[in-house]
Amino acid sequence: MSIFNKISKSFKTVGRNISHESQRRKDLAYIKESILERFDIRQLRNCCRYYKIGEPDPTKFNWGTGNTNKVRLTKAHWIKHVQRNVSLDNIKDYAKKQRINISDIVREEEDLAGERAAILSGAPVEPAEPSGPDDPFLQSVMAAINEFEPARAYSEEAHYQLELNGWLKSEFPSADIEVQTGYTRPDIVIDRVAIEIKGPTRARDLNTILDKCYRYLQNYDHLIIVLFDVNVKADRYAEWLDSIKTHFPDVPVIRKDV
Repeated sequence: MSIFNKISKSFKTVGRNISHESQRRKDLAYIKESILERFDIRQLRNCCRYYKIGEPDPTKFNWGTGNTNKVRLTKAHWIKHVQRNVSLDNIKDYAKKQRINISDIVREEEDLAGERAAILSGAPVEPAEPSGPDDPFLQSVMAAINEFEPARAYSEEAHYQLELNGWLKSEFPSADIEVQTGYTRPDIVIDRVAIEIKGPTRARDLNTILDKCYRYLQNYDHLIIVLFDVNVKADRYAEWLDSIKTHFPDVPVIRKDV
């Protein structure tokens, strides 16, 4: 190899390393922001207090007038402040303390790291199989549940479980009702998908679901919530559903009013 080729190869390697480091920083910022978007403003404020980083600067310099103006702090200000001053590991740890599910973001972080490492080594990057809400297997299970209609309204949840499980078994032979032994388990499991059933559904039945989302997603790739015969005030149900979407945006809720 000529000296020119050696120098050229060296420059390419250095350039690739610099590009990789730049992209790694962008990935880090993206992952941090993705997690922090799931915090509400109260949680962001408490995070700042917890890690003793103060508050965002409530002023902004106006280049047109040369004056410094006071601004109203928004969620975006708090996110940027935490993003700049708290490490990713600490942000993850605080999300865990707040019971905010970030398992899908952690998987995305791992996928990005794998892609960057492959690019750096010059190896081809294989496209990852979808594992988020677009996972074809999850979509097929949801489609089957959406097609299901119970024979009638039941007064006990177990009847909804048995009937839905029987319906799902025709398409997914591995579908099975989990035995409840001490520590609660999902009602139905199909491979890597957990299904939590409530019915008839009252306000008190909704109260336990957030905690179950957090626990079940530690052991399963996906969770589907199925609610039968919902008898909950509209504003209370909307508040609960908004909480699910905020904390567990990848957990679908299928409602079936019998």
